[in-house]
Amino acid sequence: MIYIYFIFIFRPRTLPIPGFDSKNVLLLRDIGEAHAIAEQSVGKDVVVIGTWFIGMETAACIVNKAKSVVCVGMEKVAFERVLGFEVGEAIQKVRILCPKI
Repeated sequence: MIYIYFIFIFRPRTLPIPGFDSKNVLLLRDIGEAHAIAEQSVGKDVVVIGTWFIGMETAACIVNKAKSVVCVGMEKVAFERVLGFEVGEAIQKVRILCPKI
């Protein structure tokens, strides 16, 4: 199974995990990298690291192209730090019930 990891930050940082320097680890900082992510996601199992706006927008853009998309963040629900737990939980429930929207 192949995973592509995305890190959504302005200044690239590394994660202390084996394989972070692999060619299937992509950073999103500009439009060219966004196109590369979209192209390389087709038919793949994808892990998106980051559950704020850019990470979730990216996941929404590739969900119909990738084999599967899993989002990983530090919060209990997406957007929790910026919108609060209740709003993040409501968005998550909508996405689970209607994953292709």
